[in-house]
Parts: sequence; structure tokens; C-alpha cells
Amino acid sequence: MKSSFTAFAGAGLLRPALTPLAVACLTATFAVNALAADDDTTTDELLVTASRLPQEASSVGSSVTVLTRQQLEQRQITRVADALRGMPGINIYQTSTPGSVTYARIRGLNQRFVKVVIDGVTVNDPSDISNSMDLGSLLVADIERIEIVRGPQSALWGSDAIGGVIQIITRQGGTNRTNLRAEAGTNDTQTLSLSGSGSAGKVDYGYGLSGLHSDAFSSLNEDRGNDEKDKNNTRQVNGRVTYHLTDDWDVRLNVSHNYSRLDYDGYDPLTFALTDNNDFSTAERNSVRLETNFALLDGNFENRIGFSHANTLRNYYTEASGNYDYEGESNKADYQGQYHFGIAALPNLENTLIVALEHEEESFNSTYSAQGEADNSSDSWVAEYRADLSDTASLSLSHRFDDNHDFDNENSSRAALSWNILPQTRLHTSYGTGIKNPSLYQLFDAYSGNRDLTAEESHGGDIGIEQKLGDWSLDLTWFSNRVKNQIDYDYSTFTYQNVEGVTRSKGVEVSANGKINAQLQLNASYTYTDVDNEEDSTALLRQPWHEGSVYVDYKLAGLPAAINTGIVYKGQRDDSGSHHLPSYTVVNVSGRYDLNPTWQLTARVENLFDREYEELYGYGTQGRALYVGVNAAF
Repeated sequence: MKSSFTAFAGAGLLRPALTPLAVACLTATFAVNALAADDDTTTDELLVTASRLPQEASSVGSSVTVLTRQQLEQRQITRVADALRGMPGINIYQTSTPGSVTYARIRGLNQRFVKVVIDGVTVNDPSDISNSMDLGSLLVADIERIEIVRGPQSALWGSDAIGGVIQIITRQGGTNRTNLRAEAGTNDTQTLSLSGSGSAGKVDYGYGLSGLHSDAFSSLNEDRGNDEKDKNNTRQVNGRVTYHLTDDWDVRLNVSHNYSRLDYDGYDPLTFALTDNNDFSTAERNSVRLETNFALLDGNFENRIGFSHANTLRNYYTEASGNYDYEGESNKADYQGQYHFGIAALPNLENTLIVALEHEEESFNSTYSAQGEADNSSDSWVAEYRADLSDTASLSLSHRFDDNHDFDNENSSRAALSWNILPQTRLHTSYGTGIKNPSLYQLFDAYSGNRDLTAEESHGGDIGIEQKLGDWSLDLTWFSNRVKNQIDYDYSTFTYQNVEGVTRSKGVEVSANGKINAQLQLNASYTYTDVDNEEDSTALLRQPWHEGSVYVDYKLAGLPAAINTGIVYKGQRDDSGSHHLPSYTVVNVSGRYDLNPTWQLTARVENLFDREYEELYGYGTQGRALYVGVNAAF
């Protein structure tokens, strides 16, 4: 049996009327039958986030979206946050200019319920108040794909994975290739990146070096009289190498470094009003993972032993509060073993039993908090059973026990089923429980910390139908999730408390992806999300009911050129202070022209119609912007 470890990389849904974008997405979905050609045989992609070991996309029971390298290149995207905009179930909002603090919400749930992973290393920030991950500075230069798994995934990934998991997977191995990209444009924006991957003998490798500078614009909305430019600079380095000692034994090393400097606008020290001042911050994020994989018993018993480290250092330089910093660090040692076995009475059934052990330590220190330093450790036991019945069905059952040093222990479970009810029709469904541990800040801050806090808990699931029609894939998914025991700041005690009440999230995700003809490719999605407080039906802030996107890539006949058009829609939302944020639609257009097999010219326009909008009340967003560039592939 061939070893699989070689593939491992790290009720009231219709309130308002459907938006025009939603109608367009649904129309595209139902019109596909007339456009589809005869069925083609395609290679089934291996996913590494929806299970403890690689799994074919067609056998995943959870709701999953994959952003490929090809899509990123077609859309000429430079930042991870922009790649995620408009994806099913994803709501992105940034606090000011591109590169500023940017968060992802999944299915309407707060950013603290989203786990972010890079090449198998969790990069959520232990020094953040809620352990959330800021996506603002992450660049896409050497990304192979981004996997988004929606719904409770704590049984697989532990704390934070209540809304879902976003994993970024960088390039490695394959045919030797090198890519160089340079781009310049509006606001003196300059981007330069060099990336490559390949194999040499027993070594697979991949690397990426990228940098971005922009004078940008004022963090505060310029329409309110703020005209100071808030610059940002980012540099990023990633590297991966695998050495194959034998066919069944390898050693792997992944490293990542990201540094950013960002000007931003703060508060007046007397009135606490937003002020167009000269504050700035820096952030440095590093991660490393070393692991070895080996197989025994003719490949039926696979093992992985790994060590991971991640740290974040954030420095703030302010006119009102002086200078201060936050530093968070996490270290993890883990073992995973998976045993493949058969049952004589069921020869078409493939069984896999997976057992994993993890020990994790987190620490936090700050010159701003009177607590200074805090730490916590946990030990976890994970078990997953996978049953695959030929090409018909796949079942996954998993359970996790977390033994926490400083607060209550927790259990989480998950079940997922994928079933091909017809040759081209697949049912996928999952149900699970999720946990979100209190952050080190919420537990130990000298002023607001509460050592009696317990984990936030959720239970939820989804059920969907995927229909294949020739080159097309259509998916319709209903989801629901309930979060209780939530942690919030209590203004009567001035500490963090577990509060009563339940947050409900439910809705529908629709997607259609495929080729209209040899020249025209379409990717469309629409999400309806109803998320509120169960007691009084109060809607959560900054979460639209309706959002979606349409991307069309058109290859010009007879020319080595193509045009990509992206339309991203976000419905109306409410923000803090009873402020109402109107709906908006942003159109981005990009073009590319191949001079020869090596060199390519590119151009793109963001916000083509110069739409004025806000993702966060009072903060500015990018107007119309033009960029031109050149790519080289060797």
C-alpha cells in the first residue's frame, strides 16, 4: 500500500429580498445545465485541512473551498485578505488602509472563532486580546493554495476552530520553476517577489521572498477631512524543504517570516475622538516546523513526529499613550500515527484509525499590561476513524480531549459524511462541537483578567448537495451554529466574564464554478447569513445578510492574452455607535499578455467605478487604483 504521508503539507432564512448579485449567482447555477459539455475525468485534489491526513476533495464531508494558485494569478491578487473576499461564508473587514489590521469571519462568527494555519503551523496570536489572527500583512507570492473549512473543527484543530479553519499552503516540489514579479501603481505602491520550487535528487524545496511598499491614503475616511497618507511596508520570506531518506521516510522543515510597518490614525488623548495623527506600529511574525514522517508494516502504519514554534511581536508608537509592545509565543510537540486496515467481510471498505498526541505551551508578555507575563500549557489526545467505501461514500468520526493547565478541560467531537447518491451528485454533511479557550490576556491581565473563565462552546453543522455537470461544479449548502458561554468584557465588574445568552448563526452558501467554453471560465458564490443574539434577535455588528462574488476569466481568441473581472458585493451592515454601513459593490479588472513563454505583462484596476464605501465606520478604503507589472517564469 502506498504511503499517504507524502501528500501531507503541513429557521427564518429569507428576511430581506435577494440582492441582484444573489439572483445572478442563482441564475448562473440553474443555467449551467444548458452550458455543460460531456463529463470529463479530472484529477481529484488532495486536501489536508478537513481531516488529520490528506483526503480527496470528493470524499470530504465538511464544507470546503479551495483557492488555487491559478486563481490567484488570474486575479493578480497580492494580499491573502483580498484573496478571501467574496469566498463562500467569509466576511473580511480591515481597520484602515491595505495592510492594516484585517480579520476574517466565517459564517458570521467573530474573528476569534477562526483558526489560521500556515503549512501546518497555527499562527493565531497568543498576545492578542482574543487570540485572533491579523491577516493584513500576509502576501500571496509563493502560495500554492488556500483551504477554507467551514463549521466547527475543534475535534481536529483544537481551540479557536468554532467558525472554521483557514490554511495557507505554500509551494514545494514538482517541476523546477522560478517566478519573478514586479508591479507598481497608485499611491506609489511597489511590489516585488521572487519564488520558486522544485526537486533535486532526494530533496523537494520551495521558497518565496516578497516585499510591498505603499504610500496608501489616510486610515481615517478622507471624505471627513483626513488627508494625511498612512504608509505601509511589508516583507515576507517563506521556505520549505523535504529530504527523502527512503521511499517511506522523510524529514521536513518549514520556515516563515513576515515583517510589517504601518502608519495609522489613533485617538485624541483628551476627547478620545479619532484623530489623523502620526502613530505607527510594527509587527514581526515568525514560524518554524520540523517533522519526520515514516511508514512501517508495508506502509500500513504511518507515523509523524513534529515540533512547531510561532511567535508574534507587535510594537506601537503613539502620540497619546507612548510606546509599548505585545509579544506572544506558542510551542508544540506532536505525534500522529495512522493505521490502515481492511475487513475481510467488506473488501471494498478501506479503514483508517488515526491517533494523535499534542503538547502545547503558550506565553504572552507586554509592556502595556501591568500583568507583564503569562503562560499556559495543555495536553491533547485526538482520535479519528475514517471509512472509505470505494468511490461511493466516506465517513469520518473524530474526538478530542484537551487537558488544560489553568482552566477546565474540554472535549470536542465531529462527524462528517460524503456520499455519492448518484454518479455526479454528492451529498456532504458534517456536525461537530467547537471550543474557544479564554486567551492569556482575558485570564491574566492585572486589571481585566479573570482566572475563573471557562471555554466558549458551540455546536453546529451543515448539509449540502454538490452537482457535477461536465466541466461545472455546483454546490448548495445550509448551515447552522450556536455559540454559548461567550466571553465578553463586563462593564460592571471591569473584568472579562462568561456571559449568558447564545449567538445563533444560520444561512445558505451557493457556489458555481466551471467553464462556459474553452475561453471563458466563471467562479460565482453567494452567502446568506443570519447571525444574532438568541434572546433578543439583535443582529451582530459588521455582518451583512447578503454577500458574494462573481469572477470571470476570458482568454482572447487568437491572442496570448486574457482579461479577468471580479465583482464583490457586501450587503448593508450595522456598526458600533448605531452607525449604518450601506451595501456596496466593487469591480476589479485585470489583464495579462504573454510576450513569450517566459515574460508576461500585467495590468489591473481596483475599484473600477471608484465606489466610496466603508468596511469599518470612520475608516477609509481604496478608491480607483491602477497597477502595471511584469512576470517572468523560468
